[in-house]
Amino acid sequence: MSYETEQHRRLLAFDTSTATLAVALVQGGEVKQCTHDNAERNHSIKLVPAMHDMLQTEQWGEAQLDGIAVGMGPGSYTGVRIAVTAAKTIAWAWNKPVIGVSSLRALALTGTAIYAASAKDRCVDANYSDKQGNFTVYPLMNARRGQVYTSSFTGFHAELNTLLDHASQACSREQACKVEREDSIRMFVDVAREAEQLLLADSNQNVLFVGETIQQQDILDELSIKFGARIQVIPCEMDAGWIGVLGQAALTRGEQSDVHRLEPNYTQVTEAEAKLNALNAQQANN
Repeated sequence: MSYETEQHRRLLAFDTSTATLAVALVQGGEVKQCTHDNAERNHSIKLVPAMHDMLQTEQWGEAQLDGIAVGMGPGSYTGVRIAVTAAKTIAWAWNKPVIGVSSLRALALTGTAIYAASAKDRCVDANYSDKQGNFTVYPLMNARRGQVYTSSFTGFHAELNTLLDHASQACSREQACKVEREDSIRMFVDVAREAEQLLLADSNQNVLFVGETIQQQDILDELSIKFGARIQVIPCEMDAGWIGVLGQAALTRGEQSDVHRLEPNYTQVTEAEAKLNALNAQQANN
């Protein structure tokens, strides 16, 4: 494995944690090829052909690739397993480093980049270049029964240009959205209540809800009526280019995952595991 500078490092990046099959080839901060397919949730059938076609188009092979970046969840149990298994298999077979990254962080960066580009183009956000203007991002994945997979990230509007600058180091682009709260599964009403408190406490605060927002639209509409443009709702699909950026940042820091120990991040046990744990607890008490 040759650790070249980040500018020349080539990564295969992909994520299957949501209904979107997202694959990208990333060199430095530039996305050379990408695909986003959400026709059906049959990622196990489409993932390998999508990667093969993309690598062939770009004329990248085992020798040209410097690593694998994969979204490790949370999200769909089956989807997350598909991506992580594929990443481990390719990394082991080709003797490449594998980097597992948070799918939620990649989704947060996806939505924040859309917000930054829109605000810059339209020049309607008074806080866009104001160093006092700050924001909190909540990436959302539907977890059913009123729950969402989410986390939270914070940043300043003055730093959004870095996010959009492909020439900037991946670590700098990553830090445009700093981790505030780790990945978890929560009731969305609790997330909305938390966001409301943030907005009430700080007049310079803006809140972004990005990703799978449609299932929470009623509550989001109520927040928008109360806080206006300080609430931004950005429905978006996963962009594997940001999986690649997070992978680049990790490799630049000298981090990589153990190919044999890399596991999906489910954030909660499966229903089968919950039943088994309950049975074991019952037996232990008898």
